[in-house]
Amino acid sequence: MKPIFASLVFTVLSLASIAQTKDTCCHVEIYLLNGTYTFRPDNSSPIGYFMPLRAYLADTPLVHDDEVLAYEVPRDSTQPYYLNLKESTAKRLDSIAKKILPSHPLPFAVVVDGVPVYGAYLWNIFSSYGCDWIFAIPFPGRLVLYPGVPHYCFTVTHPDPRNNSRLMDRFQKTYRIINH
Repeated sequence: MKPIFASLVFTVLSLASIAQTKDTCCHVEIYLLNGTYTFRPDNSSPIGYFMPLRAYLADTPLVHDDEVLAYEVPRDSTQPYYLNLKESTAKRLDSIAKKILPSHPLPFAVVVDGVPVYGAYLWNIFSSYGCDWIFAIPFPGRLVLYPGVPHYCFTVTHPDPRNNSRLMDRFQKTYRIINH
């Protein structure tokens, strides 16, 4: 009787571990910031650069993991990346972006398993202002992540985070990465 009980306990604990891993692994989400963030933490950072901390994140994600369909990665990192989304999610982002003043983009964080991997700005298509850091514009079915306009300021100290290793790993593990 004891071996059967021990086997049953082991099976239950194993299944609980698998469920916990599924719930805590491989989530890629977008959060708005709560207003406590700081831009350009030092004089050597690009003007638009910011790396959000967990404390900067809103209480709930703006885009949940199950709303993210794929991540399209170009060969040339000077080109945009594409976050393919459910159509309803892209429309929601577009609705938010249309309310943004052209000179005041909305900062957000791309978050992997609860940890911010980079910050960016949500803009609308009508803005003609430049930005030397990552900005995003919603289009039907996707969020386009641009490297900066008219130029970008990725450096050795502040490399392009759109291909962050944790982010790429999560998309690869969930079979949601598309390389061009």
